[in-house]
Amino acid sequence: MNSRKFSMNYGAILGLCLVAIATLMWSFGLASGLHIPFLLNNGLVIFGIAYTIINFRDAENNGVISYSESVRLGTSIAFFSALILAFYTFVFLKFVGPDTNILASIKAEAVEAILQQNLESAEEEKSLNLIDKIFTLKWWIICGTLAHTLIGFIYSLIISIFVKKEDPNLIA
Repeated sequence: MNSRKFSMNYGAILGLCLVAIATLMWSFGLASGLHIPFLLNNGLVIFGIAYTIINFRDAENNGVISYSESVRLGTSIAFFSALILAFYTFVFLKFVGPDTNILASIKAEAVEAILQQNLESAEEEKSLNLIDKIFTLKWWIICGTLAHTLIGFIYSLIISIFVKKEDPNLIA
């Protein structure tokens, strides 16, 4: 199995696990205000990336993987899990939990923070217009996907230091 298909499969599994955690947290009312979802999500992403890279190295790549290949694989896993999570976010915010109004409450906090800064009228209006553009479902999903992929890339950089195994038969 090539690395793209491997990362798609394991990225989908990681994404579904993240969706399951988000759904459980929402259904139990633990989705806001606590650090539990943050720690659980990041722990699962770190574990998922590390497990998948080690599994690919040992099962599919004859026990060797370079640093760059490891980073590439980990970032791909994060990207594909981000796509699953983005789909869940869209469905949740559009159909399942529109009554929770998560975007509206975050937007209200941002507007209040800008109004408390005592900016000039033109700057304040420009900032408020920017907030109106940013806090839409489309941008929320795009930024979430990019942020999840970037975090996965950073985790992959760190994880790859520990899991890389160079081929001893290669002559430098």
